[in-house]
Amino acid sequence: MDKDVEIRINLDHNLPDYFKGDPTRIRQVLNNLLVNAAKFTLEGFVEVNVAGELISNEGGQSIDLKFSVADSGIGIPEDKLSLIFQAFTQADGSTTRKYGGTGLGLTISRSLTELMGGAISVESKVNVGSRFTFNVPVKIESALVKDEENIKESGTGVVLVIEDDWTTKQLIANYLEKAGYTVISTEQGKQALTMVKIYRPDVIILDILLPDINGWEILDKLKKGRETQHIPVIVCSVLPEKERAFSLGAVDFIEKPVNEKILVSRIRNLTMSRRSDQTHIVLVDDDKSTLEFLRFTVGGAGYHTHDFIQAERA
Repeated sequence: MDKDVEIRINLDHNLPDYFKGDPTRIRQVLNNLLVNAAKFTLEGFVEVNVAGELISNEGGQSIDLKFSVADSGIGIPEDKLSLIFQAFTQADGSTTRKYGGTGLGLTISRSLTELMGGAISVESKVNVGSRFTFNVPVKIESALVKDEENIKESGTGVVLVIEDDWTTKQLIANYLEKAGYTVISTEQGKQALTMVKIYRPDVIILDILLPDINGWEILDKLKKGRETQHIPVIVCSVLPEKERAFSLGAVDFIEKPVNEKILVSRIRNLTMSRRSDQTHIVLVDDDKSTLEFLRFTVGGAGYHTHDFIQAERA
């Protein structure tokens, strides 16, 4: 549906050029608020304002970084304002039916803001619009200060994320981009199969519950395709289907909610192994189906495999 919505961005020009905070969490909160504003605004505007207030303390200069996202959308009834930050809550049932969504975006936003030492609030009037504001304390840095994260070993490679939940997809993308990876994503299984052939990703992260075709069918097609069977696939799902994932050729299984350290560590192990041209593994098994499974799994993890049914030929 086409919308006549103006996007406005106002940035305080007195903000310092460099400050140290948590860009992943800030980006996630801002994204959640912008998605809500766009979803509930059919015409008018969506406006982002960023400003800061200086804070003096013994540890050096800091600023209270303040973000606000305003819109001219449907608004929120006054008696619902105290409820919208609770999990699985929207203004009313008709809102969920008409606009969709899980009702978790604002709950996650409040939790992330509080983890950063800030707070989030809302002002709204029905049929006029809403304004969400959150603040985050950040430390002012000079241009010469290097963030510790920048001097750590960063990852390289392309990761395809196949995930239909927007919040989960953004979290995974933020985690991996912060670690140095290039992330492409889609929520459609059929589109994913095309993207694999075009982009040739180093790793694929695959959800199972997709809107068009399920993840098991995608995994099966990937592992049967000559051009795609070598690409390691990590199944990421709320379903307790680890054994099934491995049996179909996945190299790893990660349960939701996704843990940043676990995700980055496992992706890094896979991409590093794929960059090594010296790693060869000999597979010997007299059962052809078992041998084929091992070839898909080990080869998918980036190793060169040599398959033998008879041990003496190995």
